[in-house]
Amino acid sequence: MMGIPLETTEAMVVFLLVFFRITGVMLSAPLFSNRSFPVSVRMWFAVVLAMLMFPLVWGRTVEGGLESLLDSEVAATLVVMSELAIGWTIGWIASVMVFAMQLAGHVLGQEIGFSIGEVFDPVSEGQSAITTQLFFTLALVLFVVLDGPDLIVHAVNRSFVVMPPGGVIASIGLAPASSIFDAGLLVKDAGSDFFTNGVTLALPGMVGLMLATAAMAILARAVPEMNVFILGFTIRILLGLFTTWLVLPFIADVFAGYLEVTQLMLEDLFLVWKG
Repeated sequence: MMGIPLETTEAMVVFLLVFFRITGVMLSAPLFSNRSFPVSVRMWFAVVLAMLMFPLVWGRTVEGGLESLLDSEVAATLVVMSELAIGWTIGWIASVMVFAMQLAGHVLGQEIGFSIGEVFDPVSEGQSAITTQLFFTLALVLFVVLDGPDLIVHAVNRSFVVMPPGGVIASIGLAPASSIFDAGLLVKDAGSDFFTNGVTLALPGMVGLMLATAAMAILARAVPEMNVFILGFTIRILLGLFTTWLVLPFIADVFAGYLEVTQLMLEDLFLVWKG
């Protein structure tokens, strides 16, 4: 198969572990994990990428290093699960910036009042505000334009250098490597950054809408006869759309900054795995 040396059982095991790690990335990485992305296409992409990376990984594999895993079904199962977890971790860290944009759109939609007219979102198969879909789609476009997929492919290739296939399970026994717990802390920190960055992106619009709410409250006290609810609803929509229009030109620069932060987080993850 394309000159790939799969004559031995160990080579086939390494190839499958490479495939499982890439599959884990597909489960959480932006764009690839979308429900609108056909599962069959994702699987074929994982197979092709595994075929391209396998010669590099196999060239660095110590012959006989996985023999102990072939003799134990429990060890083999744990190794497969660990490879999926490693890939999922890389994809999750890479997707934090996209989820932050989606959260910003959701918060703005709630503040503006677009939650009343939520529409069906084919990606999440649920209902979401228009601003949520706008920011999420914009995030995916920026992710592709700013070479986000290239970042993921290089991160997966780098992960095989610092954490070879089967490297999570200790060579003696079935004790998990201690670096997995440190990697879990990095995943938790990435989740914290997800909320922080999302709220930060939505902050200009939130401040403007809070000021509009305060102004409507003062107007309601000054002119009780005025229907402040109808007037305030219209003003909030106009102000929210205007604020979003002001913020959009700076989104690309902010997203590029998040991409650099993502690269640093991946480097920290590799340092943890490298020990």
